[in-house]
Amino acid sequence: MFVETANRWQGLERDVVVALHPLLGETAPEAFAMDAGRLCVMTPRHKVACALIGRPGLVRAAAA
Repeated sequence: MFVETANRWQGLERDVVVALHPLLGETAPEAFAMDAGRLCVMTPRHKVACALIGRPGLVRAAAA
């Protein structure tokens, strides 16, 4: 198991990645959390599978 922040994932690759969505703990998302580049850092770092963990209402929060 390798635990790291999204920013530190750059340049790394693993067989399986379990990523927490950057808005998971946000009730009022700031611009930093809304940056699409943060997801782009996490999601393509897998070779076999990627599980993105979120919460109900995440899409609504992102659209607000």
